[in-house]
Amino acid sequence: MKNLLAKEFMRSPVVSVTRDTYLKDIIKLLDDEGFSGLPVVDDDNKVIGIISETDIRKYTRQVIGQPLRDHDLLLEDETNTSYIGSQRGVDIIEFVATVTAQNLMTASVIAVTETTNIKDIVKLMVKNKINRIPVIDEKNKLKGIIARHDVLKIINEYFQEQI
Repeated sequence: MKNLLAKEFMRSPVVSVTRDTYLKDIIKLLDDEGFSGLPVVDDDNKVIGIISETDIRKYTRQVIGQPLRDHDLLLEDETNTSYIGSQRGVDIIEFVATVTAQNLMTASVIAVTETTNIKDIVKLMVKNKINRIPVIDEKNKLKGIIARHDVLKIINEYFQEQI
């Protein structure tokens, strides 16, 4: 297992967004795919950031004063006045929903290459307290992604073989 390389267990193709993707579209994608974060890529598929549910919660907390508990409000097409109970509430929800990935993403992305071994990937995830690592090529283009779930799955398979 210690010589297992990223290319052997990364997920590919990768669901990603661009810097211009609206928050409401990001939330819908996260919800539809069951992910907790996504890479942000430019027009050349180069990784320029990563956006996670944590980034979204931090942003909505700054704008609203608390985390947005019901993300479905950002997905609705019609105005919902019940969230805060005023036009100000509607305005805040509309403002938050039109923010783009560029405003929310973490730009300093920790990434690995296809030849990075699992031991180094786990070290990076633990040291940096991150749940996903994009896999890139020599030109910084997105090739795959490894999530915490992928690593746990590999570890579980390893231990199942040992029994």
